[in-house]
Amino acid sequence: MLYEFEEIDDEFADISELLSELTAADGAARARALDSLEIQLGHDDWSYDDDWCSDDERLAAMCAPVLLELAVRPHWPDRLRLLRLTAMLVGDDASAADGAILASASRAEVGRAADAVLPSLLPLLGDTDAEVRSATLELLAVCGDERNLLIPALQARYAADTESRIRLQILDVLDVVARRRPEHAAALRLPQWLTRLLHTAAAPQDRLSALSHLLALEPRALPGAVVPVVLAAARELVRGGAIEHHPDAPVRDIYLRLDSRPDEQLALVEALFALDDSDIRALACYLAERLISTWRTEYPRLLECLADQLSDPETWRPAAEALARLGTAAAPVADRILEQLERCRRITEWDDPAVLPVQLPWLTIDTATPTLSGPGPMLRAAANTGDPRALPAVRWALTLDRTPWGLDTLLAPLGAHAVELVPLIRERMRHAHAHRSDPFLDVRYYQLACALGQLGPAAAAAAADIVAVLDDRSASLVEVLGRFGVDARSTMPEVRRYLEHDRLAVRLRAAVTLWQFTGDPAPVLPQLDAALSDYEETIPASELRLRAMTAAGELGFAAAPCAPALRRLIAEDLGPRTTVAAAAALWRVTGEPEPTVTLLLGVCGRPEPDPAEWPQRGAQRHWRTVAAECFAEIGPAAGLAASLLAAELAAPRRRCDSVPADEELRRACRDALDAVRTG
Repeated sequence: MLYEFEEIDDEFADISELLSELTAADGAARARALDSLEIQLGHDDWSYDDDWCSDDERLAAMCAPVLLELAVRPHWPDRLRLLRLTAMLVGDDASAADGAILASASRAEVGRAADAVLPSLLPLLGDTDAEVRSATLELLAVCGDERNLLIPALQARYAADTESRIRLQILDVLDVVARRRPEHAAALRLPQWLTRLLHTAAAPQDRLSALSHLLALEPRALPGAVVPVVLAAARELVRGGAIEHHPDAPVRDIYLRLDSRPDEQLALVEALFALDDSDIRALACYLAERLISTWRTEYPRLLECLADQLSDPETWRPAAEALARLGTAAAPVADRILEQLERCRRITEWDDPAVLPVQLPWLTIDTATPTLSGPGPMLRAAANTGDPRALPAVRWALTLDRTPWGLDTLLAPLGAHAVELVPLIRERMRHAHAHRSDPFLDVRYYQLACALGQLGPAAAAAAADIVAVLDDRSASLVEVLGRFGVDARSTMPEVRRYLEHDRLAVRLRAAVTLWQFTGDPAPVLPQLDAALSDYEETIPASELRLRAMTAAGELGFAAAPCAPALRRLIAEDLGPRTTVAAAAALWRVTGEPEPTVTLLLGVCGRPEPDPAEWPQRGAQRHWRTVAAECFAEIGPAAGLAASLLAAELAAPRRRCDSVPADEELRRACRDALDAVRTG
């Protein structure tokens, strides 16, 4: 029976009328109703309105039962369109292979409606139209509690269907359904069925998919047997040249589902590098980087495998990108990176605004869109190792008339070695100052000036060059002047002007710089109070609070008036990053170990993973590193932290999202452990 609608809100009145029109005897009227419903249900407003959760739920509860009841009627016209309309209420990831749980209420409503007609819906799996079968599978992925009926039906349909993409979709849906209710999968012996499929499926893509889903259901399944299965199937696909079923996606999923088995992950990645397929080897580059970035151990063979790809025209780019992101962890193959860099073409110019430039190893200069210019992955990989032999390559890039975008990123990894580039960078800054009409050049000047600030007092000679271009657009460079230290005190008059700036962030930077020049905290305290009193949960407010807490800690006892604001921030519990920064600053402004030690132990000892409060931007450091450094400063009074620090150093997994950041955390933990034990 079709549903009757009573007391429908005005916003859904049109939809209820269209649903009624779907039963019209006039085929033209039904088609018009379907056309209108497709527009209505596919409109972005349903997904992104402020009340999208409740709206989607009500919409699904109204539409799904009607659409499905019509779709399962024998010989009813427009069945495929009705199924697809219902799928619009489900969302894009209803049949995703990652086993996405029914998180939205709209999907739950569609699932309940599908359960209600499941005996009539399942026969559509045998429809002669493959698109009908596919749309039906999308809906079966969100069914509620009828697993005892659903799983056997899907298994039977897998055996009968001759179309590869439908079979793979069936396996994906089984994966989603089973991992939502693992007890049903176990009772119906689904893992055993997938295991048999590994040995009986004729199609290699089916074997890879079955293996991936088996590992999702039983992570410890097939100990030691995964790599041979993957390689055999991958070789078959590569030899067969099956573009539709290239093995890179399922192989990636299998790697990810071996997360608790790093030895097998390593064996798999090393084996992939030996396959005669450039796409597979490109995937191996990505997986090698991921493996090194996940586990705290040495991988000399993987680094050599990555370096081997640098000479291959098909895979040099993903290999170089991987090595660049690994930073100093790639230092063991720095010789090979530098050697290959010298063999590569240095620069290409690109002036087609309709096509993104293809990066070359050294530099790409986009004459149409300068922001797309920049150092290539091979040059970045060389500089990021921190090897001083990369300096000539960076120096050459700095000598170009058109200073490329992003060269500042090459200086920080080189550390003190980059000091010898200061005269050349100053020259480039003066060149930018002489061509202020070029807004992009002005931004590149700003980037280089910030990079000089990271070199500290060794770059103080550049203070005059920075002051020469200080204006409202570059006002935050006043902070760089402070990093130069007392040798830049001659710029104090210019810095003082920015104490009246309309942006609090600029006023705070100017005040901290003056304190670094004079030691007088008076200009800083009002700015600190204003920044610490802003509890907005936005990225700019969060970053400003963190900057203020760091500044308060740098002032030490002179910032004691900030202690109440720091305690309030701790009480607000705005997340680990803010709490740790506030607790560390509280210790530095009061000199009292408590409550800082207890707070840091509590935050760092939480068993759950680190929450991603905000993306880490710029030079913002991991909060665990900040905590460890604070323990080191406190010394023996933080003795209770010893076991926590030791556990962190013994943990096999990296904590941070990059190898350099994780290495910094481990260094901080080693220093802190020594300090709390010995003083």
